[in-house]
Amino acid sequence: MNDGPVLSIADVSIAMGQGAAISQTRSDLLLMSNRLSDLMFGLGVAEKAFRLIRENLMWAIVYNLIAIPAAVAGWLEPWHAALGMSLSSLLVVLNALRLYLLPRPAFPLTVE
Repeated sequence: MNDGPVLSIADVSIAMGQGAAISQTRSDLLLMSNRLSDLMFGLGVAEKAFRLIRENLMWAIVYNLIAIPAAVAGWLEPWHAALGMSLSSLLVVLNALRLYLLPRPAFPLTVE
């Protein structure tokens, strides 16, 4: 109960799902389960997601740096540019779906 003020001034604070309500509202991150291994899994997913965001941004920037000047110069028909943009968006979505390929942690069954 007295962790709330400390959690609110900490640089990074994490509260567990079964903790006091004041601790949950004052923390930066709320871990809904009571397993610390879920925190490691969440950090791994966040790291992979950040890497995929950077990849998708780089792909979009490179595509737009090439396709927009080509379309303005008339080297591409408008339907080619539209098709290319649609395929680019599809590539970004498929790249982001790679997050689903991360292995899920296996937890032993607990007896309560």
